[in-house]
Amino acid sequence: MKINDFLVEAGADFASDYIKNLKDKDPERLEEINKLICNFTDVAINLLKESSEFRKKFAEIHAEFLKHPECKQVIDETLNSVSKYRPDLIKK
Repeated sequence: MKINDFLVEAGADFASDYIKNLKDKDPERLEEINKLICNFTDVAINLLKESSEFRKKFAEIHAEFLKHPECKQVIDETLNSVSKYRPDLIKK
């Protein structure tokens, strides 16, 4: 394993463990995590606007998710929301 790969993996493991330990312990730290996730989300939104490569990968991951039974609840909730808030989009 290359040293860079090791460092990335170790950093990801550390971050994952750190976040798991925070979830019930420190509300202020949770707010920091919230800000971090919101910043990542802003970056992802900008990438969707700017990068066709990112849009393709985003579409691939969602298309793959839709192939699995775990997506059923998400699809059901989406259809219920569309029916409730945008019934004009439902074909009759």
